[in-house]
Amino acid sequence: EQGVLFSSFCLNRNLPDMMHLWSEIFNNPSFEEDEHFKVLVKMTAQELSNGIPDSGHFYATLRASRTLTPAGDLQETFSGMNQVRLMKRIAEMTDIKPILRKFPRIKKHVLNCDNMRCSVNATPQQMSQAEKE
Repeated sequence: EQGVLFSSFCLNRNLPDMMHLWSEIFNNPSFEEDEHFKVLVKMTAQELSNGIPDSGHFYATLRASRTLTPAGDLQETFSGMNQVRLMKRIAEMTDIKPILRKFPRIKKHVLNCDNMRCSVNATPQQMSQAEKE
């Protein structure tokens, strides 16, 4: 089964804030702030590029595993050098609007409530609070 995994963790006292952030992400994403998006893309592209020397073995392993399984190919596409190149290419774009216009369609598929599952790991004492959130 293919899917997209979103994850987070927090201290017990921060659970309401974390759940509020997830609610905002899933229910009220904003795709109109092109300058903010440009800054995020440039920062991410720079971080990925800077991490290449330290993560060379990781990238080589991903590259080698891409031909072994469909999951390996997807992992290389979304976490390997292909992703680094894509982020650099997007960061160099002068007009980011074509990318932003694709987001609502992506949201329709990725954040589809009919196909969504949630898993919560908590101590038995905290489970009732987690269920309320």
